Amino acid sequence: MGSNLARHSDKFLAQPHVVYKKSGIKSASGLNLRSSQWMVLTQVNANQTIQDIADVTTIDVSEVTRILYNLFQMGLIEVHQEEKKEENILGAKFFSNMEFVLTKIIGPVAPFVIDDVLQDLNIEKSRFPSVRVAELIELISDEINDDQKKISFQAKMLGFIKQELI
Repeated sequence: MGSNLARHSDKFLAQPHVVYKKSGIKSASGLNLRSSQWMVLTQVNANQTIQDIADVTTIDVSEVTRILYNLFQMGLIEVHQEEKKEENILGAKFFSNMEFVLTKIIGPVAPFVIDDVLQDLNIEKSRFPSVRVAELIELISDEINDDQKKISFQAKMLGFIKQELI
């Protein structure tokens, strides 16, 4: 826990990019919470921002903020992250290269395979986080039936990642 976090953990922060986590101190069991409070509390996971919680629950951001404030006052949640995380996104160059490599290995169905995997993951190319690149390559590899071709695809993608992303 950083000193910045420790300094602010006793203060409620209402900016939409702030991330909260459940408090390790107090449990919600035995408390009489409204259904909207339970709905918001179940989304508090040290990953989702106030805005994310509003989007998932379809509750207005100001109402989510008010509910979080009440949960904070009850000691059920605490600040986890104050600054907005800059997520590294895979660029068009990565997907262009992946499509090129995969097309050489499995033919013209390559773009459809990539699109299907992305659709299964429910992530758009333009928003694909680089931290999930290994998962993406693995899932696409699973679509290649020939083991030699699968290994070739993985090796070429690993080479590209080492050259471009690391």
